[in-house]
Amino acid sequence: MSGFIPIGRELQNHWIRRDKDYWNVFCEMYFLARYSTKPEVRVIDGVEVTINYREFIFGRSSWSTRMDISERRLRTLVKKLVDEGFIHQVSKYSKFSIYSFDYVPEMHLKSDQQNDQQSDQQDSEKRPAETQAGQGFSVTSDQQDFTKRPAERPAQRPQKEEGIKEEGYKGECLNNMPSKEHEPIAKELLAYLNKKVGKKYRATPGTLKLIIARLNEGYSKEDCFHVIDVKCAEWIGTDQEKYLDYETLFRPSKFPKYLEQRLEDVKRIGSGGGNALDKLLRKELDANGPHRRDITDEVHRGSVPELPDGR
Repeated sequence: MSGFIPIGRELQNHWIRRDKDYWNVFCEMYFLARYSTKPEVRVIDGVEVTINYREFIFGRSSWSTRMDISERRLRTLVKKLVDEGFIHQVSKYSKFSIYSFDYVPEMHLKSDQQNDQQSDQQDSEKRPAETQAGQGFSVTSDQQDFTKRPAERPAQRPQKEEGIKEEGYKGECLNNMPSKEHEPIAKELLAYLNKKVGKKYRATPGTLKLIIARLNEGYSKEDCFHVIDVKCAEWIGTDQEKYLDYETLFRPSKFPKYLEQRLEDVKRIGSGGGNALDKLLRKELDANGPHRRDITDEVHRGSVPELPDGR
């Protein structure tokens, strides 16, 4: 494949690049977008569709298998990309959708940087070409002729993720700036964690920053509840129980993996999040926030519903 697809430097510290799965999918969308102004007609699952300039076909199930990423995470990524103006949905079918790639990188370079850019471009054009054939895609010649595509039209810069800052190179970057919108949810989750593990973590900027960071990345409150429930079910009563804290559960390198676990697959289901006590805890959290009554005595008195096996 000749030519190149430009990626703006403004994405260097963006949340998309900080997650390797998200970054791989984002680049795949970019690579597969049609860069010919001539429309192409395809037949997909018996449906005839027209692919126009900058459009690509996306099927969550097939992409999940091919890119080795869960459908839940793909759904979150696509929603975030749409919300921030990177892509928009053109049409939707039963098994796939057509999206248009709206992202155009910022390339407002100073005159003294232009020579460096031209040199980089020449080096890039000398590199061996890659094709999409190995990925199972049929590609027409005009799709790959990037050198003949028209100049990029100006576009609005995608919105930056609020609250992102770089805290030095640690192999991981944290989206941990406080968010007023997510702070109440983070406090609720910390209170739930305290109840589950019998700790007394205080809701301070330091204890909330990792939870807020995951919420800023698009994970839901239920996703966070699920991670707490799964790891408590797996680790309580084991040597790993000491790691049941906010720093471990909400660490950016660990949280996505924990989220993919299923309660029924962990070894210690009896401590999991599907029992009656967990449901009562969540109900109280929704009603009263992090300030709730202590229901320990009620459990002993039998006023809290018991598990089916009497535990």
